[in-house]
Amino acid sequence: MLVNIWATVTHFGDFYFSGCKESNGLDLNLLISEKLQGRVGGKQTWMVNSVYRCPGDTRTLLRDSYKVIRDAQESYLVLFTPGFADVLSEVPMKFVERYTRQIYKQSKVFNKKIIALLVGVPSGCDSDITKRINDLNEIVRKLLKEYEGEAVDLRNIFYKSWTNQGSRPNDLDEVADKISEAIINLHPSMDKWKEIHS
Repeated sequence: MLVNIWATVTHFGDFYFSGCKESNGLDLNLLISEKLQGRVGGKQTWMVNSVYRCPGDTRTLLRDSYKVIRDAQESYLVLFTPGFADVLSEVPMKFVERYTRQIYKQSKVFNKKIIALLVGVPSGCDSDITKRINDLNEIVRKLLKEYEGEAVDLRNIFYKSWTNQGSRPNDLDEVADKISEAIINLHPSMDKWKEIHS
């Protein structure tokens, strides 16, 4: 329950998309934790158990997912942010759907809610990459509906231009703000917490 003094978010993501390659910047791990604490007036500590991989495509993230999800007893949700890793790694979309479905299925078996991203099309993408990004979003939308998850819509934010590393959001603080809102909204005891702390 949110009335406890701490909570954990299990976060599977792509190393580059999450801002971890920026030596002079902050990554999503810290930003999401701070945003969550701010949203509850500092009355609860939030920790993000990050599993970032390079590349963090769905195939790679699935390999690490079972034990992490199984052992995260205090976590009520899984945040899944492979970003553009599957597009960059040219993983066939039919496989992306199967890898993603398996992670969502594992999350549901262990009573974790799922949050995933709908991503925008960065500048510099050719028509093939654009199509793959749109296909990726359709997979996310379809599976979140099937597994009763929540989408964080990042289609209208600004991204860095597409390169051989892919892309990531220009402003990770904005992304963390949107993600933290979704996390709070999915908490099963949010109304109770507001009643206690109002």
